[in-house]
Amino acid sequence: MDVDAVVDELYGLTPAEFTAARDSRVREARAAGDTAAAKQIGALRKPATAAWLANLLVRADREEAEALLHLGAELRGAQQRLDGEEMRRLSSQRQAVITAMVRRAVRLAGQPIGQAPARQLEDTLRAVLADPDAADAFAAGRMTTPLQHSGLGPAGVHLRLVPSRSEAAPTNAKPAPKAAPPTKTRPAVKTGPTPDQRRLERARHELEQARKSADSADSALAEARGLAEEAGATRDELRKKVEELAGALEQARNAEAGAAVDARQARRGVQQAERAAHAARRRVAEREAAVARLAES
Repeated sequence: MDVDAVVDELYGLTPAEFTAARDSRVREARAAGDTAAAKQIGALRKPATAAWLANLLVRADREEAEALLHLGAELRGAQQRLDGEEMRRLSSQRQAVITAMVRRAVRLAGQPIGQAPARQLEDTLRAVLADPDAADAFAAGRMTTPLQHSGLGPAGVHLRLVPSRSEAAPTNAKPAPKAAPPTKTRPAVKTGPTPDQRRLERARHELEQARKSADSADSALAEARGLAEEAGATRDELRKKVEELAGALEQARNAEAGAAVDARQARRGVQQAERAAHAARRRVAEREAAVARLAES
């Protein structure tokens, strides 16, 4: 069995399809008597959603992935040369490229993607731009966990890759000696499995069940972590909205206090205007009376 081809096939599947396909390939390898391949394939781990999205970007559009890798190499080169102008120019492109690639990955996924995996993919792409080891991990298209750049190299890089046959078995290895031809003996009497064989079969069955249980537990853990991350993101968004609303409420209260001061001043102005109008009407009446007296005389 070509293990490299199987690895490429498995990491091209969705996380939901991965476990069943991997277990099927393990059974095929065992049926073919290839225990080494079965062990290598069985050790593969299902990719997290963000890692799957990164693998999807590499596989769906190699040119776009190469452009991202080229931008990262230029950024790192400008940093090493301390070329401030070039760093500013490339940095202005960085966020636009990351945003565009995250949106493309979400479209390629063809299924709803939560905010937490999208944010992890964005962190992964930043790590790819900043660190050559992260760039190599991304280019391989076999990531199982997202990456995060801390400024001191990639953190959280867990690539569970299977070496090719040429790497697993050196070409200069001596061939195994041929087995001697069997001696002629009497045909053995067919009997049922021995107690040791039955125990071995039971142990193999229990091991298979334990592996399935472990895979199910890993899947449940990954889903629980995803839900926890999404819940945390929702909490942060609501907290931000509460803070915004609290600020708006404080502004409204200040505006209300200012309006109350303006209203009091306006009422005092009305009262002053009423007194001035009353005095003016009184003066008019006095003048009218004086005119009338002069007219009579």
